[in-house]
Amino acid sequence: MERIMTRKATARLEEAKLQQTLVELKKYKDLCGDLQREQDDNEKEVLNILNNNSKLKSEMAELHCQLVNITEERDKLQHIVDQFDRCSDEFDTTLKHNAELKCRLSEAQDTIIRMESTSQRLQTEQTNALFEELLGAKHGREEST
Repeated sequence: MERIMTRKATARLEEAKLQQTLVELKKYKDLCGDLQREQDDNEKEVLNILNNNSKLKSEMAELHCQLVNITEERDKLQHIVDQFDRCSDEFDTTLKHNAELKCRLSEAQDTIIRMESTSQRLQTEQTNALFEELLGAKHGREEST
């Protein structure tokens, strides 16, 4: 009878081990499910990150194109500003030259006026001298006669 009891005890022991193994198996199955859900979540997150990365790359490419366009526009505007600066410098130089020429013209006009005045004075003096000489010659003839 002891052997039968031992078999019953062994069977109970084996059944208890089997129950314990089933509990552990259920725990591992639940853990495996949790890990599978976590893996799915991680895969979704990686896909989202990849999508965002693609969007950011597209944005970066667009921004680069805009940068290139803006840089070209800036360079064109800088060229125009440089031309304007050169024209402005040339205009300033022309204004200075014009002012110098006006000053020289004014000096030349003053010189002409002085020379005309001197010429008129000399002409008047010569006319008066000639007139006096003629008067003197006329008086000399009248006295001789």
